[in-house]
Amino acid sequence: MFAEPNKIVDVDEAVEKLQSVLPIIDVKKVHRRLSSKAGFVWLKRELTPAKESQILALGIPVLDFAKKPDDFTLMVKPLRISSVM
Repeated sequence: MFAEPNKIVDVDEAVEKLQSVLPIIDVKKVHRRLSSKAGFVWLKRELTPAKESQILALGIPVLDFAKKPDDFTLMVKPLRISSVM
């Protein structure tokens, strides 16, 4: 799960809601991350689909979930190297 802290309105409320679903989170660490002006921060990795649903139900719009890297197709353009002599 990641967040966009620069878009969050009420950090205290978000942390309180998250703690209701994830009681083992480090509240100070999450609060510090959500208080930053960063555009992206990781909050928790490897959540179950059930936990993701519970978190989505909290209605915190700045939170989202990343898919596993193997879910993505990596598209890389070949590098063209031209020699200039």
